[in-house]
Amino acid sequence: MSKRPNNAYKKTQVEAQAAASTSIELIRMLHVKLSEEIDKISFHIERKNIELKATAAQKSMDILIALDSSLDLSSGNELINNLHRIYEYSIRQIYEASKNNDVAEINKLKPILQDIKEGWEGLSA
Repeated sequence: MSKRPNNAYKKTQVEAQAAASTSIELIRMLHVKLSEEIDKISFHIERKNIELKATAAQKSMDILIALDSSLDLSSGNELINNLHRIYEYSIRQIYEASKNNDVAEINKLKPILQDIKEGWEGLSA
């Protein structure tokens, strides 16, 4: 019960931050959260905590879906199409790694997503 006020505070803090952010900042925030959730998947697989692993995997996939849905695929831009393919690939990899409790598959995905995260961070620098 004591976690509920803390969770409500965190949610309010994230919503306030999102309301004051630009599109690039929102995407950067999503990539930061995605990185955190990906790390949680590995952590929970290693500790055989299936429920928390599943929660982190679902959050990761939800973030990737949100990132993917923000892309304008009708533009025909090669970079956007590549991001779309990477996001779709990542969703599949997370699903399979979670289903099979495979840390190695998550570890293969980390550098790919880290490169994208750093690219977005570079836009705001």
